Amino acid sequence: MIPQPTVLIIDDEPAHRLMVRVVLGDAGFKVLEADNGPAGLATLRSKSVDVVLLDMRMPGMSGQEVLQRLHEEGNFPPVIMLTAFGNVGSAVEAMKIGAWDYLTKPTDNDELLAVVKKAAEHVRLTRENRGLKKQIGQLRDSKIIGNSKEICKVVELIEQV
Repeated sequence: MIPQPTVLIIDDEPAHRLMVRVVLGDAGFKVLEADNGPAGLATLRSKSVDVVLLDMRMPGMSGQEVLQRLHEEGNFPPVIMLTAFGNVGSAVEAMKIGAWDYLTKPTDNDELLAVVKKAAEHVRLTRENRGLKKQIGQLRDSKIIGNSKEICKVVELIEQV
């Protein structure tokens, strides 16, 4: 059974968080919420999150600053930027820092769902790939004995599969 993906919404607008929570919840996602950047960062440090929906403009710490902080800290989930004030410059800047995608508010529910599903699937596949590589490494280290030319070919074939 595939675990339920978790999405964190970081947005200062309660109505928008509610709308997104309903859309994603109906699609089978677990939804967490934060109403500002610092609260969102704290949630990311304490909970397992697969995808982040991040508002660009919030009081105090902007979405751009949150994304920059995540970039500096390293390993972070896909971040989908949301803004009611979309412009090409801010989209390009967000993508350079590491945003997964960039959507304008109000978002079309189908488009939002498609982008979140794609990001969650990417995370799932990355985790699966990491696990399979670990299994292959363990197989090589513990079960296959020998280093002859033929054994090396078998190991190489297993890695390719």
